[in-house]
Amino acid sequence: MALYAHNEHEIGNWRAVRHTLSRKEYVEQYKRCFPPDEPVEEWDDTNLLYSLRFDLSAAVLIPGSDPREM
Repeated sequence: MALYAHNEHEIGNWRAVRHTLSRKEYVEQYKRCFPPDEPVEEWDDTNLLYSLRFDLSAAVLIPGSDPREM
């Protein structure tokens, strides 16, 4: 599968509360290594949008998964 996306897509799966990587210090370090794409002020919104792909996949593919409870 080919996909063109911003850097924010790479860490879309980090948003899940169940991941240690969702902590602010990890995200800030990522942003230092890979600066946000334009528009910078929409970085969080773009990342939230990209995280939906991972959340929907988990909801469909993992039996008993309920992302609303996380």
